[in-house]
Amino acid sequence: MIEAIRLGARLIELCGGAVIAWAMLQAITAGAGARFSDAAVGRMRQVMAQGVVSALGLMTAATLLKTITLRSWSAIGMFAVILALRTLVKRTLAAEARA
Repeated sequence: MIEAIRLGARLIELCGGAVIAWAMLQAITAGAGARFSDAAVGRMRQVMAQGVVSALGLMTAATLLKTITLRSWSAIGMFAVILALRTLVKRTLAAEARA
């Protein structure tokens, strides 16, 4: 059962990586189509920020799934720190994407 949970978490993380790769391709396409003008670079940043925010949501879900397998207080503490950092980065990028 624990191995199935870990496998599921890894698959979710893989999906998060794919989301980032897709956002990167979209950003490069948007920039290249406009010859990397100032407006295009701004659009590229926005596309990447949206992709990273989406991927962080998936990564957080995978991390939460992994909590089922935590056995020690130090592992739980490390999880809490990682979750807090991911949440901070996600909120920062979401605020930048709105601006």
